[in-house]
Amino acid sequence: MEIRQAEEKDILAINEIDARCFDAAVASDDALVRGRINHYANHFWVACENEKVVGYINGFCTDKENLEDEMLVCPEQHTETGTWQMLFGLAVDPEYQCRGIASALLRHAIHDAEAHGRMGLVLTCKDRLVPYYKRYGFVDEGLSVYVSEDGPWYQMRLRLTSK
Repeated sequence: MEIRQAEEKDILAINEIDARCFDAAVASDDALVRGRINHYANHFWVACENEKVVGYINGFCTDKENLEDEMLVCPEQHTETGTWQMLFGLAVDPEYQCRGIASALLRHAIHDAEAHGRMGLVLTCKDRLVPYYKRYGFVDEGLSVYVSEDGPWYQMRLRLTSK
């Protein structure tokens, strides 16, 4: 498996993974993925097996401590020197799940945040995934301010430094 930065040629594969992994209310579209790649390609990684995109993780950097709804649709808010790494999406094609790909992508994002001296990473997830992220040291901070048609989301935080 290879992990590399996402490119525009990956948009279709990323959207297909989203459609298979998320409810339509939170799945991405071409314009959103293209905007994310164009504004923060350094923080949008794909996992490939035999050159096929089978998973991804992405999110931008900011000095804001909490993930806000607007961040998900406004990639231009990315600040490369931001102290926090937000994570907006982690997904693996169902045919490739349970092979450690999501773990490898998450560890890659954590390592990148550590290497750049960020204070930590913040994400939101459904309640069924809270235990998964806790295995990586994320702390459940309770209900997120993120609002979605598909029910509540929980904010998770992994602190890396005491900047």
